[in-house]
Amino acid sequence: MKPDLSPEFLQGPLLKLIFFGGKGGVGKTTCATATALTLAQEYTDHQFLLVSTDPAHSVKNIIDGMRLPENLEVCELNAANSLQKFKDKYDGLLKQIAERGTFLDDEDIHGMMDAALPGMDELAAYLEIATWVRQDRYDRIIVDTAPTGHTLRLLEMPDLVHRWLVALDTLLAKHRYMRRRFTRNHQLDHLDEFLLSMNEDLTAMQNLMTDTQRCRFVLVLQAESMIVEESIDLINALDQRHIPRSHIVVNQLQPAHDCEYCNHQTTRQVQSLKTVFASVTDSIFWGLPMVATEPRGPLLYDLWQHVKMVDFDVKEPTYSDKDHKPPFMVVKPLEPPAKTLRVILFAGKGGVGKTTAACATALRMQYDHSDKRVLLFSTDPAHSPPACLRMPINSITTN
Repeated sequence: MKPDLSPEFLQGPLLKLIFFGGKGGVGKTTCATATALTLAQEYTDHQFLLVSTDPAHSVKNIIDGMRLPENLEVCELNAANSLQKFKDKYDGLLKQIAERGTFLDDEDIHGMMDAALPGMDELAAYLEIATWVRQDRYDRIIVDTAPTGHTLRLLEMPDLVHRWLVALDTLLAKHRYMRRRFTRNHQLDHLDEFLLSMNEDLTAMQNLMTDTQRCRFVLVLQAESMIVEESIDLINALDQRHIPRSHIVVNQLQPAHDCEYCNHQTTRQVQSLKTVFASVTDSIFWGLPMVATEPRGPLLYDLWQHVKMVDFDVKEPTYSDKDHKPPFMVVKPLEPPAKTLRVILFAGKGGVGKTTAACATALRMQYDHSDKRVLLFSTDPAHSPPACLRMPINSITTN
């Protein structure tokens, strides 16, 4: 059941493609899955596909044991498997194009096709989604995206595919000219038709992703300063690519409570929301409250019943005691690292605090061991140490 006032992505049937994106751990999977279940239950005469592009899939974890509606399919997309399917289907054609456009032998061509196309796994996954769109098997496709950095790479795929097709067409140009010059044959052969077909899929997908009537990117965030800053960067990237985004879901809003610590958390959320409200003035904000029980399984059907539009006129709560300090757990002080320790890795699910812990550890070690050099290094495609440290840092980009 939908609330009386609900976001447009819960309504149908015009929208064809919905992306749920944002920083790791903010609730993208929960929102995407709840949307797919709600739509499938509401529109029983429509077919829906819920697809996850996150390398660390969690859709099937939160629907474990559920009996899904018959008009809903769930797919956790494996980019490596998509790439292998792509190679199995098109490897022969790609090698023929390379043979016609180069003087390489078979071994060199094989190596070139394996190594010369960076990002091919994301490209193959993108093309698989494009294939589903072209086949028109589903009335709506809901995409649970990977964290921000991976999502940006997925959204960059049209540009990569276009450059790739231009390169392949360039390889064929000489052979095409020779055929027309000496045989007077101006008909397209199977390789030309292959490139044209790929280009048609690309064009259709590009048109869909920028169609304000049929596509939406729903940004999911939590009212925390680092998450807000990364979310604003993602919004700017979406706007540069002209991808429609008009709805933002603010997840896990702290409900009003007499607890002083809860009010302290509410104040932090309000301050963060003021930042995003000031930066993004052309979107509708929807709030989901923090709940005692994690929405999983059948509880996902009820998620959107609690959604409410977030007013821009947010106000800080008033405390009965302004000088009261919220309680914090007492933890064991950080012990000095062993002299042989050279590398510390911080890992875990997105949004759990890896960056915060890594930055705090680096600063503490630099303070305690001022005679040593400490390197803080981020491997996340959507780097957030600058936001955490509130200062610019040197960037090393890899191609």
